[in-house]
Amino acid sequence: MSDTANLFLLAGIWSLIAIVIVRLIPVPWPARIAVLALLVGVPFWELPYGYYNFKDLCREHGGLRNFEKFGPQTSVCASYPIDSAAGSLLSNGLVIVEAQDEDGRIKTITKETIDRAVKAERIPISSAYCVRHAFVQGLPWRIQRNEYLITGATDQRIAARFSDYVWYGTWWQQQMLPLLGRGGECRHGDPLKAVASALLTGVK
Repeated sequence: MSDTANLFLLAGIWSLIAIVIVRLIPVPWPARIAVLALLVGVPFWELPYGYYNFKDLCREHGGLRNFEKFGPQTSVCASYPIDSAAGSLLSNGLVIVEAQDEDGRIKTITKETIDRAVKAERIPISSAYCVRHAFVQGLPWRIQRNEYLITGATDQRIAARFSDYVWYGTWWQQQMLPLLGRGGECRHGDPLKAVASALLTGVK
């Protein structure tokens, strides 16, 4: 069962428990309704809003989105922290990967040199595009975007973006991570495979 299903199941079980508790309280019904609203609302009031926004982002912005046209590419630079992903990019069809480390130095890697010790050099990037990775936090309703960007090598303009989303769920779930799970994850397959495919075929 997914984290999202578990969260809704927990909300349903707690609501039933809250109803039983309220029925046992010897107070007038208006007071019982107020207590029920507090028991269910405090831990779960944001559940429908968070879930809706999570699903909307997943549906409208998840996966690969293209922002400009570009021709087929056989080489790309992989900027830190995914400079170590050169092997994955090469295995998905790219011919040359210029792995750029944290200090901006370049290792030019091909299938023939993937298992050799390649020296990192301070040389210009020859590829037209770079692949970058980032975790974008602070989105509304405790949502995080994991993005892989295809950017211009010189001006860093965004040509395409592959996005997955993580929803941390309710406030108490985030406070207790990882003990009580999360609200859910939205994934669209292998991001490096999708990025490599977009680079190889281009965008018309």
